[in-house]
Amino acid sequence: MRIFVLEDDFSQQTRIETTIEKLLKAHHIIPSSFEVFGKPDELLAEVHEKGAHQLFFLDIEIRNEEMKGLEVARKIRDRDPYALIVFVTTHSEFMPLSFRYQVSALDYIDKALSAEEFESRIETALLYANSQDSKSLAEDCFYFKSKFAQFQYPFKEIYYLETSPRPHRVILYTKTDRLEFTASLEEVFKQEPRLLQCHRSFLINPANVVHLDKKEKLLFFYGLFPMILMNLFYRGVSYFVLPFLGQGQVYDGYSFTGLCIIIFNFFLSLAFLKWLDYDFTSLRREILDTGFQKSLTKINWIMGAYYLVIQSLSYFEYEQGIQSTTVRHLILVFYLLFFMGVIKKLDTYLKNKLHERLNQEQTLRYRDMERHSRHIEELYKEVRSFRHDYTNLLTSLRLGIEEEDMEQIKEVYDSVLKDSSEKLQDNKYDLGRLVNVRDRALKSLLAGKFIKAREKDIVFNVEVPEEIQVEGMRLLDFLTIVSILCDNAIEASAEAGQPHVSIAFLKSGVQETFIIENSIKEEGIDISEIFSFGVSSKGEERGVGLYTVMKIVESYPNASLNTTCQDQVFRQVLTMIPTE
Repeated sequence: MRIFVLEDDFSQQTRIETTIEKLLKAHHIIPSSFEVFGKPDELLAEVHEKGAHQLFFLDIEIRNEEMKGLEVARKIRDRDPYALIVFVTTHSEFMPLSFRYQVSALDYIDKALSAEEFESRIETALLYANSQDSKSLAEDCFYFKSKFAQFQYPFKEIYYLETSPRPHRVILYTKTDRLEFTASLEEVFKQEPRLLQCHRSFLINPANVVHLDKKEKLLFFYGLFPMILMNLFYRGVSYFVLPFLGQGQVYDGYSFTGLCIIIFNFFLSLAFLKWLDYDFTSLRREILDTGFQKSLTKINWIMGAYYLVIQSLSYFEYEQGIQSTTVRHLILVFYLLFFMGVIKKLDTYLKNKLHERLNQEQTLRYRDMERHSRHIEELYKEVRSFRHDYTNLLTSLRLGIEEEDMEQIKEVYDSVLKDSSEKLQDNKYDLGRLVNVRDRALKSLLAGKFIKAREKDIVFNVEVPEEIQVEGMRLLDFLTIVSILCDNAIEASAEAGQPHVSIAFLKSGVQETFIIENSIKEEGIDISEIFSFGVSSKGEERGVGLYTVMKIVESYPNASLNTTCQDQVFRQVLTMIPTE
């Protein structure tokens, strides 16, 4: 059970908190959390779950805004239709309005009640909430509970769960949320057997499966490549090396000689790839263009065809007596040359992609540095102008003070000083907060995005409270992520009614946290598919950026990205912990 209290009056806050703690102790109830808030926004920021295990005690009158409590209740009800809400108020005349606000409160407790009656009403609400917490749930709800986390969600809104790159954690994807919590897929599957485990790292909701992707080219490539490479070396040694050494061909792979050749070929294959410095694991992180995907499909078919043909010819010769030695030798030589060409093509493709990415990042850095320099020049001009005006201002004030002319002093204040504070509070001076960023490339990137947002009349807030340097991720990968997230935030915010983008780069112990949030025109968006390749709400030929971000994050086991979208605010939190 989770308990929330919203009360801005300190004495009433203490009264409710003390009463609840007393009753919890008396009934031996241990809630998973019990929090007291004085501001609605602070409370709403902590509402992440759904279910009748959440109990809210809300004051209707907050800071003399009598409807505020009802508005908070409505927002809670929008997020969690199953939550239990109790109003604690002195304004019983507003109780009928809860129907208009569609709140459906559990109870209304008058603050003017006697201490005994007040405690009794609180006790009734707590016991009811505790009984609901332990009841079995309806068939249309997904429920998970452990000593570390507790979730209740409409089952139809869940897409899938996957293991997180961070140890002992899973990520829940729904139509509107992406939530990470401490658990294992095995624990979740035991409590919710309606989910389908299609892979050891995934649980899916079969009700939301649209289609099956049977064209995973990379899986076929990774499966065929090592098998074909080993086969080529094995046959090459058997067909050409052993006869040259005066030994016959090895037909039985389970003989002593055959096993020695297999072991030798294994290390030979590793040495071959190491010597040529080939690493195809990065194919999983790269975005393959359409042309290369077609080439990969052809490569898979040719590798499969080679294995099928060479094995068939061997069968017909040794089992049916049909001679095919010369043909197999020719096929082996031809395919060995072809295979070398395939490896070279893949290596060249990956290196070109890396150079393209580096060149693009370098171009962006130069552009950001140029914007940064122009912005600094403009600020310098303003400082010079301010210094000149400040000198004249001091002269005018000195004369007014010497002559004791209050009218002159008042005139100087009204004409110059009165509006100066507003000018100095202008958002453009926030650029100076980047002084705590130690990485020059990152500082240049953020400055460029800051100026880009300013050019589009977007309020861009920056918070870097202490000196920090990127340590939890390679700088190039981190720059790529920040650049994509900032560009997306600026683009989406430009269409909002009140465009703003806020970023923060924080450090707590060894953990580094990068936060970016922006306003959007929609009330909310479906975040379950935005990280898929080619999926975007911005039109065709889009939907690559966030896919790239997720691929990079997945390559770091100590990094995670949490995404939420609600109340026309899109928020992403990237956390990183440096590895030893």
